[in-house]
Amino acid sequence: MKGFALLIIAITLLPMSLLGLSGFGDSIINSTLEETASKELLPDVDATFLGKNFPNPFNPNTVITYGISEESSVSLLVFNMKGQKVRTLFDGTQVAGSYAIEWDGKDSQGREVASGIYLYRLTTRNFNKIKKMLMIK
Repeated sequence: MKGFALLIIAITLLPMSLLGLSGFGDSIINSTLEETASKELLPDVDATFLGKNFPNPFNPNTVITYGISEESSVSLLVFNMKGQKVRTLFDGTQVAGSYAIEWDGKDSQGREVASGIYLYRLTTRNFNKIKKMLMIK
C-alpha cells in the first residue's frame, strides 16, 4: 500500500477542520508558495482528479483539492475570464496523493483580485481539467 500524503500551500494558516479532518488532530501545515510541506493525512488516489474549491463563492480565501495517481509534473493555475493567468498556485513535481492548496484571492503581484468568476486548471502529464469559482466581495 502506498503512503498517505497531503500538501497545503498557503500564505495563511489553514485549520484541518476546514478540510473535514478534525479527527486527525490539530495539525496544520503552513508554507509559502515557494516551499512545500507534506503530512500523512489523506490516502493515495487511484485516478487523478480536480475537486471543487471550498467555499464557493468565496471571500477572500478558498481551498482547491486535487489528487494525482502517480508521480508527475503538476501545474495548478488561476485564470480570469479573459484567459489571462492571475496566479500560479503550484508548479513542480509531486508524488501520488491527495492535495489541498489555499488561494488567498490575490494575483501574482500580491494584489487582491476583483469580484467575478475565475478558472482554475490542473495539468499533469496525463490530465488537464478546468473548473470555475466565484469571488464575491
